[in-house]
Amino acid sequence: MALTRVTSTVIGDNAVTADKLADNSLVTRLYGNKSIPLAALSDEANPADAEARLDANINTVQTNVNAVHANVVASEANIILANAALSLAVNANFIATYINITANLDIVQDNVVASEANVVAVETRRNDNIAGAVATITTSDLTASRALVSDGSGKVAVLASVTSTELGYVDATSSIQTQLNAGVTNAAAVVTEALGIEARRVANIAGAVSTITTADLTASRALVSDASGKVAALASVTSTELGYVDATSSIQTQLNAGVTNTNTVHANVVAAEANIAGVLAGTKNFTGGVTMGDDLVIQGNLTCLVIVLRLILLMLLYKIDFYY
Repeated sequence: MALTRVTSTVIGDNAVTADKLADNSLVTRLYGNKSIPLAALSDEANPADAEARLDANINTVQTNVNAVHANVVASEANIILANAALSLAVNANFIATYINITANLDIVQDNVVASEANVVAVETRRNDNIAGAVATITTSDLTASRALVSDGSGKVAVLASVTSTELGYVDATSSIQTQLNAGVTNAAAVVTEALGIEARRVANIAGAVSTITTADLTASRALVSDASGKVAALASVTSTELGYVDATSSIQTQLNAGVTNTNTVHANVVAAEANIAGVLAGTKNFTGGVTMGDDLVIQGNLTCLVIVLRLILLMLLYKIDFYY
């Protein structure tokens, strides 16, 4: 907050009276030379009294100054004595401090030497602690996710050919070698059994089927046994043609019977031709019956009575037995 200079224009008339001032509140040090002119004093003010009081105050101040000077001189003497004593004490303290510092430095030096020895011992122990199998893995990482083994020097090493996943498969609950041995025994038995099965398989396909185990036959052909007794395709007979052989009894017997019937028909035809020729010539008469088993084929000219010829033809056509 700014202070306002106290001037006569600020303080009204009779604003400051003697009863409002503390004793000795107005002293000469507060006033500069000629700071209070006579015009500022009331008529009741006595300059002689004021001057007397001023001189008295000055004398008091001078007395005080003299006392202060004496005190300063005494203080200087005391300071000199104190400085001398302090110097002696400081020197004594400095010497004691120096001695203490020197002793402490010696202790520190001893501690440094001991610390160095401890550091050497710690380093020795550190080296000893990493001198074993761990020496190969103290400053660098291993290949990730690999099985670990001891190398030729007995140090920890990575088995690059076996991953941690593969190693995880070795989770046997008993000796792996024992199980492997049992597996070998079982494998030998399996091999023996497999050999037996193979022998039986070979034996099972050693017969007629051996020619058709690995290759297909010619499509849609009749099958026969070849000169070695093996299954073979008969190239000259298709499956369609073979389907025509659907006889209900011996084909050869039926063929033989057919030949016999054919021969009989042929003989009958020959006899009929002779009889017809005789009839036509008027030299032959029928004395028995004629049985026709097949159609009558007449080659050449046939001359006969129309009625008789028709009758004979009808009888031959409908295979009717007749007697004459």
